[in-house]
Amino acid sequence: FIPALDPAEEEFKSLMNTVRERKAAQAAAEEEERNNNLTRKLALIEELNTISADTDNVNRAFPRVKEIQAEFKEIGEVPATEATELWKNYQGAVEQFYDQLKVNKDLPWAALRSRTVFISDLNSSSAGSRAGMKLSASFPSARWAVSSASCSALRMA
Repeated sequence: FIPALDPAEEEFKSLMNTVRERKAAQAAAEEEERNNNLTRKLALIEELNTISADTDNVNRAFPRVKEIQAEFKEIGEVPATEATELWKNYQGAVEQFYDQLKVNKDLPWAALRSRTVFISDLNSSSAGSRAGMKLSASFPSARWAVSSASCSALRMA
């Protein structure tokens, strides 16, 4: 028994081949887009690392970091083999930036606290009052520290 050739079967096979070709082309385009997304995200991570390394300008770079974070989220998928490592690198770069930002924000307060202790030590000595006045005249932020130390002494009395 030999089955008869069906003309619809030949048409079906040609249509299925067309579908397979289009599907393969679409998969290749998606893979290329994922690779482009990977390249863009790696460039953003590199920029974050560069910004974090510049400790003097971390506060000024804060708006750009927010833009980088938004752009990173907007970029589409990356190849699955790279996704986990990429995410770890991104989180590390963001964490490093925020650590630098925290250090820069805490640094002036630490300096102010040490000045306050120094000024209150000067004010407690007899000759220190004049030295504290000279110091408060030369450092505007020290005026606040002198008056703060004076207010604290008044409250304790």
